[in-house]
Amino acid sequence: MTTPETSPATAKPGMPPWAKKAIGIAVMAVVLVIAYFILAAFLPRWWAQRIASLANGSFSAGIAWGLLFGLVCTLVPLIFFRAVWQVRKRKQQRALPRAVGTDHRERFAALDLERIQSQCLAPVASD
Repeated sequence: MTTPETSPATAKPGMPPWAKKAIGIAVMAVVLVIAYFILAAFLPRWWAQRIASLANGSFSAGIAWGLLFGLVCTLVPLIFFRAVWQVRKRKQQRALPRAVGTDHRERFAALDLERIQSQCLAPVASD
């Protein structure tokens, strides 16, 4: 029997995959930092100009618009979060009896009934 000759490992030209990934991540981080600084300078000024155009130079109108936007931008996410939470809660309640095997209310009611019966049927101590 003859054994096949082992050939020397062939090295692929170029950078290893981990180096390419590291460079890609570094480039993305630099792009995100630059975008952050640009938007941090631009967005507040742009938003202030939009509100100023709504208020037409009136201080009280500016306060009213600010309160309205603050109220709406606070309540809408809270209402959305509550709706999502209720759906999540409803799904968990439906999944619980399947996971346990019986309805948990029935099981607790049976345990409570046994406790009441044992207390009522216990022998009364006589003097």
